[in-house]
Amino acid sequence: MFPGTPTARVDVDVTVDAVLLSFVWRQTGTSELRRDCQCVPLTWTVLHPLSPHCRGIRPWFLCPEIDEDGQPCGRRVALLYSGRNPYFGCRKCRRLAYASEQENPRDRSLRRAHKARLQLRGTLSLLDPLPARPRYMHMSRYNQLWGKALIAAERWVRLEGSHLPRGPGR
Repeated sequence: MFPGTPTARVDVDVTVDAVLLSFVWRQTGTSELRRDCQCVPLTWTVLHPLSPHCRGIRPWFLCPEIDEDGQPCGRRVALLYSGRNPYFGCRKCRRLAYASEQENPRDRSLRRAHKARLQLRGTLSLLDPLPARPRYMHMSRYNQLWGKALIAAERWVRLEGSHLPRGPGR
């Protein structure tokens, strides 16, 4: 295939109770175009009537992935994912993991330290001092974030130090 040549296209037709996905795709290494379609059922939930931000109804996909028993998964999800084939399924059916689920303890503590430092309007560098309390931030929130940043940075240093080679005689 030539660079920039499309390998797939999905057309979407929406009704009240389903979404019809029509596919045209080219499998890797072939020049043959294949066509198929997939019907994704929808369900609706009523949002809380007293919420100032979310009123009305919300649509959800029902996962159309077929399991080993020949039954659709039916899990109510907001997002569907595709893979090597053009069909869509939920995160569980596609066996997808969040990036945070694959982190080791060092990476997790570093991510937590960075998150707290950014919330304090500081830099990502653990060598830089933590900033003074922002004018708009409540003192209890500042202390909470400051403690989180400090604990996560100390844990990262401890875990990072445990991977350093020991000197002779130790």
